[in-house]
Amino acid sequence: MNDIFMLIMVIVLAVVIIIVNIYLLAYYCAEDDNEFGSGIFAKIIAVLGMFIGLGQICLLPLDVANTRGEGGDFRMDLIWKITYIAIVCFAFFIIPLAISIYECDPDWSCCQKIRSSLCFFGVEVVVVGILFGVTYFLFNKAHISLTSLQCDYEAHLSDSSEELNDESGDKYICQETTEKDILIKVSFPIYIIAVLSVVSYLLFMIFGGVGIFSFPLDLIYSFCTRPIKIKSSKLEEMKKEIVVTAADLKDLGMQLKKMEENGIHKKNIFSSEKRYYNNLLKQLKVGVSVIDDQFQIINMQNMANQTSALGYLMQLIAGIFCLILSLVWIAQILLYIIIKKNGKPLFGFLNIPLVKLTQVNLSFVAISIFTVLSLYLLLITIKGNFKFGLRFMILGQIHPMKKDNTYMNSILFNVLLIMLTSVSVIQFSIRAFGEYTSMTDADIIFNTQIKYLTFYRFLFKFNVFEVGFLIIAVISFVYLVCRPNDTNTVKKILYEKFENDKKNKDLGNDKSIEMTVY
Repeated sequence: MNDIFMLIMVIVLAVVIIIVNIYLLAYYCAEDDNEFGSGIFAKIIAVLGMFIGLGQICLLPLDVANTRGEGGDFRMDLIWKITYIAIVCFAFFIIPLAISIYECDPDWSCCQKIRSSLCFFGVEVVVVGILFGVTYFLFNKAHISLTSLQCDYEAHLSDSSEELNDESGDKYICQETTEKDILIKVSFPIYIIAVLSVVSYLLFMIFGGVGIFSFPLDLIYSFCTRPIKIKSSKLEEMKKEIVVTAADLKDLGMQLKKMEENGIHKKNIFSSEKRYYNNLLKQLKVGVSVIDDQFQIINMQNMANQTSALGYLMQLIAGIFCLILSLVWIAQILLYIIIKKNGKPLFGFLNIPLVKLTQVNLSFVAISIFTVLSLYLLLITIKGNFKFGLRFMILGQIHPMKKDNTYMNSILFNVLLIMLTSVSVIQFSIRAFGEYTSMTDADIIFNTQIKYLTFYRFLFKFNVFEVGFLIIAVISFVYLVCRPNDTNTVKKILYEKFENDKKNKDLGNDKSIEMTVY
């Protein structure tokens, strides 16, 4: 009966995730891509990618239930391997191919798009295949530490020994002897999971560290800056500022258009002109994003008397709740992972109530809490990606998700991020809830094989990722408290040169707009 119940739950959950993914795609997809059949391949890949990324988070609670004898006796080890192989295929091959096809010249025929994309795909397959093959040959060994116990039967036990009783009641003295490392060769699928885990953990350390406080603080800041009734004169000033900003962006767009007409956008990526073009393009994207937000603020100001305050109050409540979740995660990392006492965690913290709930037959409550905490990690990582990219645009591409105004290449990029970071979210959750997730198949994969791989074990031994996560979290918290608004940061970068250009024009210098490369 348990098997049938769990199977039904898995099927229902899978259907719900697919429906949610389709809804999110329709919600964010730009109107140009919203027609049926437009970018259909990219849309199918986006839905499947989100299904794998979000579904993976739900696999860990299923693994926990399966280990406690409350699941459906699923082969979770096989399910985990299939899932991670699928993530590798999507992350390194399928999603880049879908983005490449989508970004082809729209005037090309279908055959031309496929031929151009397959050339890129072939090169990528060869490079990634060589990378995985060579590194697997060099680093496929795991160093497992073993501690031997020597047990002797005696009538009296010494204080320094550990007492064991067998079924007959006989007593033994067991003492630890030497520790030694044994080398085991891991399978190729496990090694692929390990490489994927390293990449995922690096992204999680950066974006998760930024997002863990930016997510709740932005919600609270949104309430604090909610639109209120202002004087008409002030509203007119805001409108004029947007007009001036839009004119500056138009000039920048004209400069980019001239560069494209000269073929600069087709030059080698390492050329200085192409780098300059890419930098201007990023700044234009940020500027458009900012001015769109300012325009929305104007609209909300116009409707301030008609707008309900309930939505902003809900944002405040959600922000406070998320801030509590963030502080709980920080405490869990410090008390259970970072701070050790005699080589063991200082305090189980959240592990204690979760284990207790399982012991008193309230495992459903424990699984629900654990799932919420894991999904929150994924959510803050996605938030951290946009926050980090917006404030430090020179370091990465901007792919904001906006209702009815997000193109498929941006959606696919964010799906790729979700898939990659979901791997580290699983591993991070296993490390943070070691007592609750012990003996699960995911725990065995990450903590008895991947954790001790030659190139990876020192990162775990010294908690490099967790310490880095906390350092970035503290730095981002201080920075966000001092500069809570993205607009000020972006405008300083984007329009500083514009002011100089205006002064030059006032002095009679008729020059095209140039922007400093930051």
